[in-house]
Amino acid sequence: MELYEVPKKINKINLMLATFFFITFLFGIVTNSLFLWVLGFKMKRAINTIWFFHLILSNVIFIFLLPFVGVYILMDSHWIFGTLMCKLINTLISLSMFASVFLLTIISIDRYLLIAHPMWSWCHRTTKCASIICVVIWILALGLSAPYLAFRETHLDEQNKTICCNNYAFSNDWVDPNTQLLRIKVHWLMFAFRLLSGFLLPFIIITFCYLTIAIKMKMKSLTRSKKPFKVIITAIISFFLCWAPYHVYYSLGIYKDQYPELINAFKSLSSFLSCINSCFTPILYLFIGENFKQIFRRSIRSFFESAFNENLDSMDQAHKDKLEISVHSSVKDQM
Repeated sequence: MELYEVPKKINKINLMLATFFFITFLFGIVTNSLFLWVLGFKMKRAINTIWFFHLILSNVIFIFLLPFVGVYILMDSHWIFGTLMCKLINTLISLSMFASVFLLTIISIDRYLLIAHPMWSWCHRTTKCASIICVVIWILALGLSAPYLAFRETHLDEQNKTICCNNYAFSNDWVDPNTQLLRIKVHWLMFAFRLLSGFLLPFIIITFCYLTIAIKMKMKSLTRSKKPFKVIITAIISFFLCWAPYHVYYSLGIYKDQYPELINAFKSLSSFLSCINSCFTPILYLFIGENFKQIFRRSIRSFFESAFNENLDSMDQAHKDKLEISVHSSVKDQM
């Protein structure tokens, strides 16, 4: 059996995508590491900083894996890192995805409770509780990613390329119709489960929470600034745009022999948006929450503090004021 030879002429799309991965890796490591440093060591420990620290940590895990994916693409889907790395890297990618999605969902729920149930939030919203929730999220994300350790493996295709892919039948027979049917059934089950737990339910929860927040803030006149509404709209749209193509690509994997061009298109799109989500989205939030002209006038610490805490702190203060007024009113009525 002849060994697979790396093509002398690299596909332009693969070259562009791999180049984007390597640039994202370099840029993302610097920016996200800076985020982690400021959130972990330079800012006061608070609930909001805990959420964002773990969210950016999930992004860092994904960014560290980009060079492996970039080499895989440059090699025209020829895997050179072995079976163990095939399992481990894809498990970590899934871990990053689930952790990121769940943390975004928890952040939206936290802000919803802060607006809709301020008294309850005042009594139960603690840094210890937030830390415990983050630990539970990581454990849950790891549990949902564990199937990759079992299903993911390497095998030789017709061109003698080593492919890193899911083997849902636990069989080395890639031709038998019954085995192929079993793979398709398990693939559908995995797709439905991942779509429900990793996209549909979180998207419904995030949309409900942020729309409710927007309605209540407008009705109660909790803020005169349009910045919180911009953040809300950006959060909903960016979540949908970044993750919907990935799940479409995952579902199309069932028909990889029938729609190769469509699959490659969604593969490129989902890969591009995943990089955007993990590397550039935090910066987008910063620029939405800050006036561009003021960015150069602030120190790094105050810049990060303002971006992460401005909107939430203004909500906190508004609710504290309203809560104090309602408490004094209740006491006055009872006297």
